[in-house]
Amino acid sequence: MREEQTQFPYVLITENTEIVLKADDFALDGVQSGFGVFTFRSESQFGEIFNALRETSDGFALVQAHYSSFHGDANFSRVFNHLI
Repeated sequence: MREEQTQFPYVLITENTEIVLKADDFALDGVQSGFGVFTFRSESQFGEIFNALRETSDGFALVQAHYSSFHGDANFSRVFNHLI
């Protein structure tokens, strides 16, 4: 991530429509989807988006695409922890 960067790429993994709609609130050009994976760009920081999604519901994982920062419920953590 460059210090002057103002837009950040995110990957969202969920089956929960409420989570996708909340992510769209942060998306600059909408949310793209395919095979249960959603991508979007946002000017918001990771923590702000993650907290808003967590307040909406559970059952998701959010990945900031340019480095391996992710948070999710126990099922997603189990799957992703082996990558670190």
